[in-house]
Amino acid sequence: MELFKSKKTKELEVKARELETQVTVFSEKTRELETRLTRSRSYQAASYNRLFQDWIVSTRSADAELFSSIKTIRNRARDLAMNTSYIRRYLDLCLINILGPDGLYPVPEIKDTNGNIDTLANAVVQQGYDEWAKSVTADGKMTAADYQRLIVESTARDGEVFVRMIYGSNAGNKFNFALQIIEADLVPETLNAVLSNGNQIRMGIEINKYGRVVAIYVGQGHPGDYQGYNLSANYDRIPAEEIIHYGLPNRAHQTRYVSWMAPVMTTIKMLDGFVEAYMVACRAGASKMGFLVPQPDSNGDYITENDENGAPLQNLEAGIIEQLPNGMDFKFADPTFPSANYPENVKSFRRDIAVGLSVNYNSLFSDVESANYSSIRSGTIEDRDRWRVDQSRFIKHEERITSEWLKMAILSNALNISLPMNKFTKFNARGWACRGWDWVDPLKDSKATVSALENGLLSLKDYYNEKGKDYIKELEQLAYEKELLAGKKLNFAYISNQNPGQVAAGNAVVTTNNGGTNAGN
Repeated sequence: MELFKSKKTKELEVKARELETQVTVFSEKTRELETRLTRSRSYQAASYNRLFQDWIVSTRSADAELFSSIKTIRNRARDLAMNTSYIRRYLDLCLINILGPDGLYPVPEIKDTNGNIDTLANAVVQQGYDEWAKSVTADGKMTAADYQRLIVESTARDGEVFVRMIYGSNAGNKFNFALQIIEADLVPETLNAVLSNGNQIRMGIEINKYGRVVAIYVGQGHPGDYQGYNLSANYDRIPAEEIIHYGLPNRAHQTRYVSWMAPVMTTIKMLDGFVEAYMVACRAGASKMGFLVPQPDSNGDYITENDENGAPLQNLEAGIIEQLPNGMDFKFADPTFPSANYPENVKSFRRDIAVGLSVNYNSLFSDVESANYSSIRSGTIEDRDRWRVDQSRFIKHEERITSEWLKMAILSNALNISLPMNKFTKFNARGWACRGWDWVDPLKDSKATVSALENGLLSLKDYYNEKGKDYIKELEQLAYEKELLAGKKLNFAYISNQNPGQVAAGNAVVTTNNGGTNAGN
């Protein structure tokens, strides 16, 4: 049949095959272009190339990531707290800024049905709490402030801590209420199971299908305690209603919590190793060590004085010049340390650590060498906002504890005046006096406060809360001082109210625009 095809037909067939080839090539180029376009529109953070081959990630739940590492992280954090000076400083900053000298202090704000302050009820509840705060733990060893300090440090260092609320005679006080601190080690991360009722035990914590905590399992002894006292294989199941779990979740569905220092632990360890190596090198450089090199005599023999193990004998002391042994030449070993780049290298590491811990570099490392007033003030403002966030987290738990204490105090009739339980909501009203801060320039800040008070932009309650003081107590103290001074026919600028421009604000006497004198307590 091929022989009978016309020449024109053959030419058409060749052109058709050529066209088909061109179409195929065009289609391949089109697909390649579409692929490139798709890749160009994707996130570069998800790209895989030679630059990111060592970036290994996985899709695991928060609990799965914690299960294999939480114990190691906790133990390493404790080691850093014991042996690293600036980590001890970091924990102290947490205590100083979250709690201050007096801790988180509840202030009753009970009002009557008319909305007026119920002075008697406030005084009764406050006196009762102050009495209980002298010994709040079941072992009778800690005040409320001591308890809060241990809780804050344990949370920052270990990532979590548990507190059990003890009710009844086991509390050991007339309020029938006390607290028991439970270290994270006593809640076993190795205890995991699916129960017949559908609940799950995840790292020692039992949750229902909605993720709500139902109970925790607590070992009867510390797993690292002395031999003979370790009863950690025996667990007590404690209902969630009796437990407070302090910690900061980083992801949804997270059951246990990790140390606040986890993001910077490797950097801290590397910096510690770098500083240690530098110090050893500096010591070696300062020692000006050297080596004794044997030299042959005229016969080509080496003569040395050796000890019983064959090592050359020669002791050199500072300030002494000695004659070298026969056949010995001395060569200095002169290390190049100290290095001029050391301070900047250390500071770079330290800045990274301060960022990871979310604290001000100057405060953490007591380094204000290159800081000025503006930079310190800017960093301080941001720092204080961060500490206020932490304060609010701990107040949430302290609110629950104080409510439970008041409930038991009323039921146990342990207050100076009997309060009716059916009005518990009324008596449970309170605010919180927290650690406050003063500024570097108190005069300017006092002027700003006075202006805000005079123009109605700030209330006295807000002012005292900012200072970390009890609003009601401060006003009562002002009234008492005014009455006392009037009785003794004395008058001081800060307590006088003869001039309408005088406002109590701060610890400085400030003159207002109308010539009056403003003063705070």
